[in-house]
Amino acid sequence: MDIVSFCGWAGAVCFTLCGLPQAITCVKTGNGVGLSRAFLWLWLFGEIFMLVYAIYQLKMDGPLMLNLIMNIFFVLIIMRYVYFPRKTA
Repeated sequence: MDIVSFCGWAGAVCFTLCGLPQAITCVKTGNGVGLSRAFLWLWLFGEIFMLVYAIYQLKMDGPLMLNLIMNIFFVLIIMRYVYFPRKTA
């Protein structure tokens, strides 16, 4: 693996992990209190548009696909708890 590939994978993993702590917090607390819905929608649409662009441009390399798909997954988890918080007893 050359240095450019390593940087691509390292960057993709770092960007992918950015959403993980918030997704874990939402799952643990059962809600997404304090999170901006506008931020989440912009994040989701940004990831989807970038995925479409990457597929259309045939730039479907591993690091980029990992980043886009995992971020879509994390933002959907977070949005679930923002819009449908778990009921507390």
